[in-house]
Amino acid sequence: MALEFGLGSVEWAPWSGTSWLCLLLVGLIYVSYSYELRVKAHGKKVAAEGASPKAKSLEEPLIRAEQGYGATGPKAPAGGMVVAGIVLDADKVVEVMRVGVLCFWMVLCSMAIIYTNAWILDNMCPHAATLTAIQQGFGAVMAALCVFVFKLSEPVEGMSAGPYCKYILPLSLCFTVYLWGSNAAYIYLAPGFVQMIKPMGSAIVFLVATALGLEEYSHYKAVNFLLICAGIAVTAYSKFDGSLSADGSSQNLVTVGLVVLIGAYTVVAFYNTGLQMLQKRGVVAGRFNPMTTLLYIAPATTLSMAAFAAATEWSRPDFQCFDKLPLWLLALDCGVAFVFNLSMMLFIGKLSAVAYSVFAFFKEICLVVVAFLLFSENITRCEIEGYFVTLVAVVVWQHRKLAGN
Repeated sequence: MALEFGLGSVEWAPWSGTSWLCLLLVGLIYVSYSYELRVKAHGKKVAAEGASPKAKSLEEPLIRAEQGYGATGPKAPAGGMVVAGIVLDADKVVEVMRVGVLCFWMVLCSMAIIYTNAWILDNMCPHAATLTAIQQGFGAVMAALCVFVFKLSEPVEGMSAGPYCKYILPLSLCFTVYLWGSNAAYIYLAPGFVQMIKPMGSAIVFLVATALGLEEYSHYKAVNFLLICAGIAVTAYSKFDGSLSADGSSQNLVTVGLVVLIGAYTVVAFYNTGLQMLQKRGVVAGRFNPMTTLLYIAPATTLSMAAFAAATEWSRPDFQCFDKLPLWLLALDCGVAFVFNLSMMLFIGKLSAVAYSVFAFFKEICLVVVAFLLFSENITRCEIEGYFVTLVAVVVWQHRKLAGN
């Protein structure tokens, strides 16, 4: 990938229909969340009025904090202060700082893996499945060294062939199917159209997590999540050239491509929620952490990805991957992938699969800003408007989490 260092340019366009749409979406975000806060405050007030005197004394600080949202001089509970409706005590401040550091680290890891992979795939080894298999194999070896040699973590108690085949193998197969489906979709669909329907994947994650009981459903959260996806859809629309199919001719290809892409999004939703279930629910006697999760998943993923690469890439007569790829760069790429996979599992384990989907939108905005400031990436007014809608919706989502709504 040839990178041109420098400041990008903004392609300003006249006020258009998408501008009005973004303005409407921001208004919907404000109205929906304001209504949610009022309903929550009213519910707590009614509950406190019907409670015993002792219960009233316990609920009163929370009601004052909720009513103080947007007002002057709210009274905070003892040991904390209220900022924008969020009760900030010592534990909450530490929580916010930890999440902030984790998000910042994930953005750095994402930038490193994206640019390193793009450089290798564009110039040296244009075989994604092969590169992914190597990365997963390296991750399996590193995780084994960290657990069995350096004793940084203990193996999971109770892990045997039965639980491994029941929980681990399906997740590795989900990852393989997702990689195949996300790549195969470009055979049937135009790249711009794929980007435009990409937010559907995050919506599927939300539905799967809700169905599995990993995420508590509410109409307010569903609306907020849809508005996040709408902002990304507006951004993707700016890159859409009107072509649906890859060759611009057969509409049957569009149907096939949509089925493949939605299937890929569905299996990766089960993959992400499965990682969350492994770390938060006791599927065996012991408990999984990010290191042990990678320890058990990476070998199975390596084998499935190697089989996929053998069927799709190694059989080609023009297969070349290591002629131009230096060993030090491959080792660097594998190290970056190991850190990224470990960080992703930590993120999902500490927060949730839905939170990771929401963070992916924020991460995309950060990557676009970095590309604009450093790598001469040009952006349009429509992209800026769509990213602004997404950013506002993400802030509201995070505010809801921190405020306990």
